Amino acid sequence: MYYPQAVLVGFITFAGVLLFSLLTVNSRTIVRQRLLAIARVRGVKTVIDAEDMCLPFRDRVLKPALETCGKRIARLAPLAVHINVRQRLIQAGHPGKLQTNGFLAITAISTLILPVLALTAGWVFGLPVRSIAGLTLLSVLSGLFIPWFWLSRKATERIHEVDLALPDAIDLLVVSIEAGLAMDMALAKVTEKMQGPLPDEFARTLNEIRLGKRRRQALKDLGNRVGSKSLSTFLNTVVQGTQMGVSLGSMLRIQSERVRQERRQRAEETAMKAPIKMLFPMVCFIFPALFVVLLGPAVIRIIQAFQNM
Repeated sequence: MYYPQAVLVGFITFAGVLLFSLLTVNSRTIVRQRLLAIARVRGVKTVIDAEDMCLPFRDRVLKPALETCGKRIARLAPLAVHINVRQRLIQAGHPGKLQTNGFLAITAISTLILPVLALTAGWVFGLPVRSIAGLTLLSVLSGLFIPWFWLSRKATERIHEVDLALPDAIDLLVVSIEAGLAMDMALAKVTEKMQGPLPDEFARTLNEIRLGKRRRQALKDLGNRVGSKSLSTFLNTVVQGTQMGVSLGSMLRIQSERVRQERRQRAEETAMKAPIKMLFPMVCFIFPALFVVLLGPAVIRIIQAFQNM
């Protein structure tokens, strides 16, 4: 009678012990100890040169397995899905060095694992067939939606960080250009003095320019790659001003004021949305408790009065 519950408890216990061992045991130390043992058996005084074996389990096994699985799944996915996933990964900055095939593999694995867990939970707890079917369908949709939601959230956060850092970067560009530096040297100064996704993208653009790409094309690719409207507008203005021979210093000052005004407007817009977002938790959680405190004694007295009558 209690066999399914015992199986579930045993599986959860085994998974917890395995996770604890993976988090606490240093795999690099174990690998080196094994290499030293092999070296003693072979009579070698030094450890065998095996840098690949000294890599973490994630980089040595999990990522190649995801890439291999993703290549097979990528053949079935439409081209539009590949393009959207690649663009979102670029905007998110490739979190965890994740590529398109790896993300598709994670999506497929989550779509397969969650329904299995839902079926197992429904069978263990003895749910009706309709409930199990609905839970399975919900788990399939969740397996498809959760990885994409996570990736979109990462991309949105990175774009927001770029928008916040853009005014300071433009001010540093203004100071550098007015000090006599060229545009490329001013961008290099930004990458040297600042940290974050925007200086990293500037550094990548400078590398593309050094490798032979035209500056205009490299700046346009930067705007398309990041996905920030403010950055794209700023770069297009810089490209057009350079072609027309406008002074970069005065143009960058105007752009700095425009970007700061846009950031102020976004902050005001967010502040105006706050009361509307607070309305739903207030109606669902705060108002019921308030009504219970205010009207509860009156309701009890009315019930008692009717009972006495």
